[in-house]
Amino acid sequence: MNDKSLNDKLKRALAAEFAPPEPMRKREFLRKVRGEGVSSLGFVLIQLPYIRKRVWLLSLAVLAAGVWAALRTGPASVWAASALMPWLAVTAVTENTRSAACGMAELEMSTRFSLGSLTLARLGTVGAVHFVLLCTLSLVWGGDGISAVRAGIYILTPYLLTLCLGLPLTRKTGGGWPCFGAAALVSGVGLFFRGVRLYEPELVKYWVLAMALMALVAAAEYKKTIFSKEALLWSLS
Repeated sequence: MNDKSLNDKLKRALAAEFAPPEPMRKREFLRKVRGEGVSSLGFVLIQLPYIRKRVWLLSLAVLAAGVWAALRTGPASVWAASALMPWLAVTAVTENTRSAACGMAELEMSTRFSLGSLTLARLGTVGAVHFVLLCTLSLVWGGDGISAVRAGIYILTPYLLTLCLGLPLTRKTGGGWPCFGAAALVSGVGLFFRGVRLYEPELVKYWVLAMALMALVAAAEYKKTIFSKEALLWSLS
């Protein structure tokens, strides 16, 4: 008997001697491990408690300031609401950096749901709340020659511009502070040019074009942010 045959025979003998026993009640065990499924709505509701309270407090503060300014100054000063919106966008962008800032990215990547799914759920929830808030402010600022739709355009455009600037900055730096700089820039520009007739009716078409372009860019940046989480998962695995 040659060495190869002897080795094969020894391997078979070892495999037979140390063969693991047949698993008992395997299916029942797997059912317990997998647990119950979670619906999309249930998944979002699970993430709600993990969104920082300061996000909701700042959002309510912006809403209160916008309503107060509308009641005090009237629709003619819609530029004031426009200048507030970049600070609202900050809360949506900085929530994206929370995992990295707190050193929890690796832990969240080892959970049942992917880090990209967690980010999408949280940003989507904050974005939905902000959409309701923006619609409310648009209705409050509408009147006296400025329709709610027109006021909404003035309010939404700086919000989207801040997202377009803040998302790539935070994605590259991993921190939320650059977004505060972007918000200050957008808000400052709005305040600086408030008397240059930017809010005249004949310029609304340019606002609409800018808003549509920024909406597309913001959507692309959101997509890059979600996929960057998945890329991080593969780079650390």
